[in-house]
Amino acid sequence: MLSATLNQTLLRWITEIHHPGAEPPTVWRKVEAPTDLKAEAEKDRIVFGMGFEPDEAWIKEKYGEGWNKKAAPKPPPQPAPQAAPQPAPQPAVAPPRPKPVERDRDEPRAHTADPRNRDRDQQR
Repeated sequence: MLSATLNQTLLRWITEIHHPGAEPPTVWRKVEAPTDLKAEAEKDRIVFGMGFEPDEAWIKEKYGEGWNKKAAPKPPPQPAPQAAPQPAPQPAVAPPRPKPVERDRDEPRAHTADPRNRDRDQQR
């Protein structure tokens, strides 16, 4: 709007006074709309989420000077390796033997199935 006002008034008047009948110059101002940094930051966050990472020069070009990259966080300390669990100590004394099962004398013994022992069992 300012450029149109200057072209219709002041520039026309000055040109007519100094150069009667000459075509007055045309002036204009190239004005860009301010960048919506919030929308740009949201777009950058989406692109970052896709796996891309900007370099420092691009950050300074886009957002201006005064930005420093913060140091990477230190990894948490690793716990010391633990020794393998020790087996339970064995008792020093052997456990008591179970009592033998009493059986009838006529009942065959378990080892009689072996033909080598059959004769010995029949002698008894």
